[in-house]
Amino acid sequence: ASIRDLTEKNRQLEEAYPSLKAAQQQIIEKEILERELNHARRIQQSMLPARLPEIKGYDLGAGSQPAQMVGGDFYDLIPLDADRLGLVIGDVSGKGVSAALFMAQTLSLLRAQARLHRQPVRVLRNVNQNLLERNASGMFVTLLYGVLHLSSRRFVYARAGHLPPAVWDGDGLAVSVPLGEGQILGVLSEVVLERMALTLPLDGALLLYTDGVTEARNARGIFLEDAGLYSWVPSLLNQPAQ
Repeated sequence: ASIRDLTEKNRQLEEAYPSLKAAQQQIIEKEILERELNHARRIQQSMLPARLPEIKGYDLGAGSQPAQMVGGDFYDLIPLDADRLGLVIGDVSGKGVSAALFMAQTLSLLRAQARLHRQPVRVLRNVNQNLLERNASGMFVTLLYGVLHLSSRRFVYARAGHLPPAVWDGDGLAVSVPLGEGQILGVLSEVVLERMALTLPLDGALLLYTDGVTEARNARGIFLEDAGLYSWVPSLLNQPAQ
């Protein structure tokens, strides 16, 4: 009986071996993929500003947390000269590695164009043309690019399908901002873009953000939405910097 049992167990092991081997291969491939994604995440994070400029009279802050290991949201602060600071916020369609690659391409193009041209509308139009020449995937990006004139607090910007900036005055009250026309980049050969401008109130705040903020949920699964954003930010304005 013991010999029959051993023979049966050997037969079962032989039958299970291919499945075990396949499962082991899947584990190895998963570990390799996780390592590659972690590496891609580090590369993507390195493309965002490691340190923010220190500018007298301004308190700057920025951050990004991808929904997956890598993603398509990005931001940048580009010192243009002693009185001008370029501000960038963008959101690539989709998520994951493909969005991260398109994000890297868009951000590189925008940095180059921002240093070549003073007008945000022209910068975005040139970025759009370059994306069209290199976009076989059909992806697109929403983008807001503006130039903050530090001495006057004047913010001149163009909005390519992106959420408008949010502004509060020194008392924490929301300030109306111009919306204007602005179409997404990477799809149309001729995009409609409009120059807009606002003056940042003294002791006020300017927030550029993606829909990842307003679509964030609390512990009860409730979205923050615009109403939550506009009530939450003013509570932070008078807090001391960390």
